[in-house]
Amino acid sequence: MFDEDKILDRNRQLMEIFEEQVGVFQCLPHVGEVRWLGMVFAVELVIEKRSKSVPIPPNGPGWKIAQALFHKGIWLRPLHNVLYVIPPYSTTSEELRWVMRELLEALKEEKYWE
Repeated sequence: MFDEDKILDRNRQLMEIFEEQVGVFQCLPHVGEVRWLGMVFAVELVIEKRSKSVPIPPNGPGWKIAQALFHKGIWLRPLHNVLYVIPPYSTTSEELRWVMRELLEALKEEKYWE
């Protein structure tokens, strides 16, 4: 299956999308740090960028965002104050771009930080 479907080549394309998105997410006011390694993209959620103060409870905004995106068909992993995007190997580039757009829009919404 890995050879027939060229999974590793597709994953390299997905990793390039993650790499492209780091700077986009890093500019958001409630994002402290963005990192990715292989097929894992992580966004640190903060109340205030300069101090990197953690929300109370730490997983509050992450869980709210994860629930909202779950209703759109996107599964994220909120853990403490970090949201993880871990796409299945069957994900297409178009699907991952959609996930990243939806996550970006959600992170911009102030309702998750109240």
